[in-house]
Amino acid sequence: LVSLGVKAREIAWPAAPRDIDGQTFRGLLVREQEIFHRILLHLRKQHAHFDLLHNNSFSGWPIALADMLPFPTLTTLHCPPILLEQNAALRARAAAGLPNLTIAVSHGLAREFAHIVPITAVVHNGVELPSAPEQTPERYLLFVGRIAPEKGADLAIAAARAAGAPLLLAGRIEDSAYYEREVAPHVDGERVVYLGHCDQATASIASR
Repeated sequence: LVSLGVKAREIAWPAAPRDIDGQTFRGLLVREQEIFHRILLHLRKQHAHFDLLHNNSFSGWPIALADMLPFPTLTTLHCPPILLEQNAALRARAAAGLPNLTIAVSHGLAREFAHIVPITAVVHNGVELPSAPEQTPERYLLFVGRIAPEKGADLAIAAARAAGAPLLLAGRIEDSAYYEREVAPHVDGERVVYLGHCDQATASIASR
């Protein structure tokens, strides 16, 4: 993106899609499509420097246009099949007999996508555990992920309550309405603690 003169904030969504008005939403989609086309054209022009495109985006464009590149495209699926554009691209390639190299971050997610596309492999999200002095572990549960309905922070709160254990929540608030409705009322700083949007090191230490 830097080499193309694109700044990350240009493609940042200001809120959850359902909270964005129609005109703004269409403008964001057009801008996103333009940027993905520029990226793919750049990769094709500079193809000698690349062996693989690893697509972690939520867009369908890198999937739909994968064959314009002379090297494979591997897509990692992070969310349930709720992204209509991504689903459509996967289905279209499958219907045309074109290969889809896809990774799911859990076996549960792979099962959810089974009716759309075969999953090539399951690779779980990893948490690096840094070297640190051993400490007496405190019994608590840890949730690390985006604060959005599909990630289930509210389910983690319910599970922690049932287990009688404190819960640490770490992750950026992607859906503020969901957070205020389902999460914030339970955050008391003791039984449920919200750590905010943590970096990898903080999340790793919290997971010890």
